[in-house]
Amino acid sequence: MDITELLAFCARQGASDLHLSSGLPPMIRVDGDVRRINLPAFNDKQVHALIYDIMNDKQRKDYEEFLETDFSFEVPGIARFRVNAFNQNRGPGCRIPYYSL
Repeated sequence: MDITELLAFCARQGASDLHLSSGLPPMIRVDGDVRRINLPAFNDKQVHALIYDIMNDKQRKDYEEFLETDFSFEVPGIARFRVNAFNQNRGPGCRIPYYSL
């Protein structure tokens, strides 16, 4: 599953956020409650790849230098997202709030 599929799932579920964290399954926030998506936990490489797939070169450079970055991303016809990508003790992660078009 790629990041756009996860984000489209968020939109269909009425989620306000997508949370990705190494060692955990993807999670969505619906009506203030964080819920796990019925997928296996993602490892460091999977989370890293999902985040990098939606970054441009400058965003990747900032992420590598500062171990965090914020940027926007749009899935045409679905929504616009504001991505907060970061590193934590267990590896890469991100929070992606959903903004409908």
